[in-house]
Amino acid sequence: MEPPQRRDSPRYGRRQSSTAVQQDWQRELDSDFIAMKRVWQMLRHGAVRMIGEIGRQY
Repeated sequence: MEPPQRRDSPRYGRRQSSTAVQQDWQRELDSDFIAMKRVWQMLRHGAVRMIGEIGRQY
């Protein structure tokens, strides 16, 4: 049995204001930038480790 739908759920056709849509988009963009920053950090650390391992072998 499904729980009852809230009145503000999309099923009732409530639309967000353009300001709310802009804020959601900005929040999502910011979280994407944070994720990309973490990926670059991991790549940098991996590259440094790889170079260190190669240097250790020679």
